[in-house]
Amino acid sequence: METAANDYDLGALELQALRFSDNDMLLALTVSGKTPWVWGAMRHAWSLGAPVAVLTQHADSEAAQLADIIVAPQTGPEAVAGFGNPKAQLAQRQLLNMLTTGLAIRGGRVFSNLRVDLQAHQPALG
Repeated sequence: METAANDYDLGALELQALRFSDNDMLLALTVSGKTPWVWGAMRHAWSLGAPVAVLTQHADSEAAQLADIIVAPQTGPEAVAGFGNPKAQLAQRQLLNMLTTGLAIRGGRVFSNLRVDLQAHQPALG
C-alpha cells in the first residue's frame, strides 16, 4: 500500500499548498534520510532558493546532500533490531524540543520561565 511518506510529488505539493516561498526555511525530518516525501519537499524548497535544514541520523544520506544545514546526532545501533528506530526518534524529539524552546524564547513567547501565547488543547485519546 502506498503511503504519503513514499510519495515524492506530495512533498512538493503540500509545500505549494502552504504557499511556501524563498522567505521561508524548511526543516526536514527523516531518520533514514531516504524518505521520498521529504526529498520532494526539500527539492521544492531548494528550487525556490529557500534555506533547507535536515534532521537525520545519516549525515551522508540523500536528504543530507540536499540540505544547507545538516543536524545528524549519532545515537549508535539500536539495542534490539526490528523495532524501528526508537533511539533515533527520541533524539529527534529532544532536538525539536530544544529548537522550539529556543525559538519561543527568542520570539518573546516566554515570560519568566513560563511559555505564553499558547492555546489550551487536549487531543482526543484513542
